[in-house]
Amino acid sequence: MKRSYLRLAICMFSLFMLLLPVHASEPVETGRTGTITIEGYPGEGAHFYFYKVADVNENMEFTLTDTFRPYEENVILNDIHDQNTWAELAETLRSYAVGDKLKTYKSLIYTSGCKAELETGLYLMLSDPIIIDGWTCRTIPMFVTMPTADETTGDWIYDYTIVPKQEKEPVRNKETEYKVIKQWADGNGTKRPPSIKVNIIKNGVVYETVVLNKDNDWCYTWKAMDDGSEWYVQEVSIPLGYKVRISHNATTFILCNYTDAPNTSDPGTSKAPMIGLCLGGAGALLAGYLLLTGRKESK
Repeated sequence: MKRSYLRLAICMFSLFMLLLPVHASEPVETGRTGTITIEGYPGEGAHFYFYKVADVNENMEFTLTDTFRPYEENVILNDIHDQNTWAELAETLRSYAVGDKLKTYKSLIYTSGCKAELETGLYLMLSDPIIIDGWTCRTIPMFVTMPTADETTGDWIYDYTIVPKQEKEPVRNKETEYKVIKQWADGNGTKRPPSIKVNIIKNGVVYETVVLNKDNDWCYTWKAMDDGSEWYVQEVSIPLGYKVRISHNATTFILCNYTDAPNTSDPGTSKAPMIGLCLGGAGALLAGYLLLTGRKESK
């Protein structure tokens, strides 16, 4: 009798697991407008800028807008789940957005609780630096999406609040040394060009254009007053077959040309539906085996 109850319970569990629905987020309502509220900036009056980098479909897959399509050979958007790669991509696109004076989708002057109305898409958010008590405060370039996913439920949210990440540096008001370094991630590739050109940009204006090659160890150093100005670097013409990403600290910029895709693994992808189906299938097989065994024993 106990075996009969056990077999019945296993059968019911197996059926439950096999019929368990695979949950997925609702499709994105493309074309819908939502709002992003900005909080936590250290002072009022700074300008925030939103560049629409890509449109999205109902599955939240990206397609570059006309504004950013000229750079599609040089950047990767879809299937990136590594935060460092997203940060470097934001820094890279900032240099082109500012250096090439690309059209902004939306701009606003910051006050606490200010809102940006955005239609569905992927946006690059930048802001002007602000000097407070001898410190230069800058918003780190970042991507925002409309909509965003709720971390708990996975549902799409079309009205949400963000606190931009910031970095602070003291205003030294003295001559400071800056540096740009070229790195290659191509396995000593044979298609590497003998030299590249780099625009050094100060406050949105080209300060000078330099050539990097083996003779200068793919590196250039310049000196300028540290007065709170914003510096960028921009590779003028990216070699055929290469992509680019940019990173920097306070005074050093690193331009990396690579031929292989950056880390695009997806550690956040839920395996729960697949695990459920596997457990259900295993349970069904076990139940069938026990039932057949029980029939043989009764005979």
